Amino acid sequence: MKLRYKLSLASKIALETAFECGDWACEVEDSLGEEAHSYFAVFSYWQVAKWASVARRVPSLCRVTNVEGISMEHHRAVANLPPQEARERLLTAAREGQTAAELKRILEPSERVREKCWTYKELWEKAKEWPDDNPHGAFVFIQWLEEHGKFSESTAG
Repeated sequence: MKLRYKLSLASKIALETAFECGDWACEVEDSLGEEAHSYFAVFSYWQVAKWASVARRVPSLCRVTNVEGISMEHHRAVANLPPQEARERLLTAAREGQTAAELKRILEPSERVREKCWTYKELWEKAKEWPDDNPHGAFVFIQWLEEHGKFSESTAG
């Protein structure tokens, strides 16, 4: 029991410290640019960059750092949500014992949404049907893609 408490406390301290480092890195980065990361030589560049990215996108009032089972990866999973929704998702994840990977899967677009997306071939066929002078149509978009070497009728299938 004592070991479990110590591990829980260590986890909370680590998360709070990661956010403190991330917040500080954002502050220093805003004034010094990428040089800011050199001040965290004890950590990898990518670790500090991740902390800073999450800290910048999850406001301090929306963070859940004092609940067991919630990690920086949980916060990373909700970082693109509106602040209040992010906090609610974090609290729900804690209450339901969700891992960060499970939370990410829940937040991914559903299969139904993916089914509504057109394939390149379908988009190409639709573009042929739409008038050439439609400035917002798929035809104009596909022409732009072709001009920039990103799309051709041969790759549409």
